Amino acid sequence: MAWSAARYSGGDCPVDGAVGVKLPHIHTSRCTGCGWCVAACPPGVLSLQVVAWRKHAVLHDEQGCTGCSQCERRCPFGVITMVKTEKPDGRQA
Repeated sequence: MAWSAARYSGGDCPVDGAVGVKLPHIHTSRCTGCGWCVAACPPGVLSLQVVAWRKHAVLHDEQGCTGCSQCERRCPFGVITMVKTEKPDGRQA
């Protein structure tokens, strides 16, 4: 698996001393499904899905996300927040 340097603060190695990455959390109840975040995502890990007749954005590939936060900045409704994930040992980053 290729590790992106953008995912780790201070260039920490993912094998020894890895820190968590910030991933987009999409508040689906407020998402309008406009697709601006999907279009802004450089690695293309966001997509639109229809659930219960309602379209909204979802992160379909956590491993591919670089944590660049382009989606958060591009969302016109402020429904995306970047949230730190856990370290490999289970502690909060």
